[in-house]
Amino acid sequence: MARKQSHSSPSLLLVLFLALMVLGAWIYQQTIRVRSTAPATAPASVQSGPDTIRVATWNLRQFGSQATTDVGMVSRIITDNRFDVMAIQEVQKDGRGVDALLHALAGPWRSTSLSPESRSGERLVFIYRGDHVQELGQPEMLPGASPGVFERIPYCATFKAGNFDFELITVHLTWGNAGQRQQEVAELARLLPRMAAGQAEKDIIVLGDFNEQHTRPNLHHFVGSGWDTVVTQGTNLSSKEIYDHILVNATYTREYTGDTGVYRFDEMLFQNHDKEAALSVSDHRPVWADFRTTLADDD
Repeated sequence: MARKQSHSSPSLLLVLFLALMVLGAWIYQQTIRVRSTAPATAPASVQSGPDTIRVATWNLRQFGSQATTDVGMVSRIITDNRFDVMAIQEVQKDGRGVDALLHALAGPWRSTSLSPESRSGERLVFIYRGDHVQELGQPEMLPGASPGVFERIPYCATFKAGNFDFELITVHLTWGNAGQRQQEVAELARLLPRMAAGQAEKDIIVLGDFNEQHTRPNLHHFVGSGWDTVVTQGTNLSSKEIYDHILVNATYTREYTGDTGVYRFDEMLFQNHDKEAALSVSDHRPVWADFRTTLADDD
């Protein structure tokens, strides 16, 4: 009898193991089904309204040079999330990706001029809804920024929506060299207070791909200068890092509503298939923040 029991016990364990495997597969399929039917738009509670604009930033991976990029999908994400003005990083060469995106967006969408080509062949640009946002003046490279410090010099443009006029500075800080990235952050944090002190426009919002890493943090340099990030969710497809940020100075920019978000298109539209999401759209998620346009202009 003892030998019979020793043979039947492993059989029972095998049956239990197989049952757990079947149950696990069923749960996984239900999870995928829920994700695939999730809405592609931002939650209704944080949709921009008639008295606000939504400022966004997005690193579109090698934008304009990847044959796999689905410009229609990129356009859908922008319109579904009601972005009004957006900084784009990693625009390639002649900017044909931007032209294709504007064609897909149609309607009132426009773009600023492209930044000069960086040493890596990348450019920066802003796109915006012409019926909500007005471009003021001409974009320019960040005044005082040294090419010896920045791999890609930050790019500035000024806009107005309602009573809210503001300057956006978009960045794409270096990735591979952590020491250089720290120098770029320190230099930018040094230049921001100087800009605010030397010009009439104090509403300066810094946004873009900071390549910020948990193990090598640099954002504390900005806090000392009065600017702080409003982004707290993961912006890479694994959600492990917050690479992309929007920095606001609360002393100057009272128009910030407190509403911000990261759109997880990889989960909403690609059921967490990160490789497919990266090839079709990007390996970064778009980030946004809302600002009031009806307050009295304070600068």
